[in-house]
Amino acid sequence: MRRALVLQLLAVALLSGCGGEDAGLDQATRQTAGTWQRVETGGATRCARGGRFAFWIRRGDPKRLVVFFQGGGGCFSKETCAEGSTWFDDRVDARDDPRGSGGMLDLADRQNPFRDWSWVYIPSCTGDVHTGDARVDYGSVEVEQRGWQNARAALERGFREFPSPASVLVTGCSAGSVGSACTSTRSSDATRPLA
Repeated sequence: MRRALVLQLLAVALLSGCGGEDAGLDQATRQTAGTWQRVETGGATRCARGGRFAFWIRRGDPKRLVVFFQGGGGCFSKETCAEGSTWFDDRVDARDDPRGSGGMLDLADRQNPFRDWSWVYIPSCTGDVHTGDARVDYGSVEVEQRGWQNARAALERGFREFPSPASVLVTGCSAGSVGSACTSTRSSDATRPLA
């Protein structure tokens, strides 16, 4: 089962560049494709120091979706979670904006097989590799490790925007790779209609 899914995603990645530039995109999607939209959340979402969480959505082919978990380090002790720590990113700011990023996020690159896909880009700002759901006290340092709440809010919004993707790639870098692995089954659950 897992091997078949990996092979299917690999085939989609290799074949996604075979159509014309706008293959599979309707007129409305073509007009907004390439535009990253910052989405601010509320509720249980927050960053490590209590600041607001935000993520980005990019509209492309609604049948093909990338869910990307950004890296951002981790914190797990008084020293690593202290204010000013370089161990992790504790806020969502301009440095987290995916525009201008390289690699698979370089959507201007015509060789990029994901350039026409829709995207949900989930920044890291909690030091818990996108998996926490608690206020944690590390001695005299208290942090909101709400990465799962943040990811869940982004996933819920993403699957409302793109309700029926035929292909979903869940991935990430550094701390985001842990988050992507831990939430991949939750991401696939989010694609199923709620009963």
